Amino acid sequence: MCRTIARSATPRASARSAYGINRSITSDRERTGAGSMVTVGFCFGGTQSFTAATSPELDLDGAVGFYAGLVPRREGAPEPIKHAHDTRCPVLGLFGGADENITPEHIAAYERGLQEAGVEHEIISYPGAPHSFFDRSYTEHADACEDAWRRVLGFLQSVGAAVAG
Repeated sequence: MCRTIARSATPRASARSAYGINRSITSDRERTGAGSMVTVGFCFGGTQSFTAATSPELDLDGAVGFYAGLVPRREGAPEPIKHAHDTRCPVLGLFGGADENITPEHIAAYERGLQEAGVEHEIISYPGAPHSFFDRSYTEHADACEDAWRRVLGFLQSVGAAVAG
C-alpha cells in the first residue's frame, strides 16, 4: 500500500500533522494487516522520513530519504544529524554528489551517527548528480536513478515491505 499522508510545507505544519500521521499509519496497519510500514520521502519529505524513523509511536520498519536535508535551514526544522542516534529502524539515504546544499560533510556526519548508534543503514551519494536528480533530471542521470530505484526496491524487500511486481 502506498499513500501520501503528509505534504506539510513548514516544520510547524509538520508538527501539527504528526498526530494525524501516527493515527493514519496505525489505522492503515490495522485495516490492511500490513506487516511492514516504511516512509519514503524526497527533499523535505526525505528529512521527514528520517525524522519519522526516530519515533517510537510510529514503529516504522524502515525509512528512505532521497536528498534529505540533514541540517536545519531555519529555526524549528528537523535535525536528522543531531537525532541519528535515536533512529529506530533501517535507513536508506540517497544523495546527489553535486548537491550544493547537502554537503559530503553533512552526509558523513549523518552516516557516522547512524553507525555509532548501531542502526542498519545504507547511504549512497551519486557523483555528479544534483539535488532532485531522481525527478527533475532523470534522463540526465538515468544510471543513478536506475541504481537508486533498484536500491529502494531491495531495501523494501529487506524490511519485509510488499513491493508491487
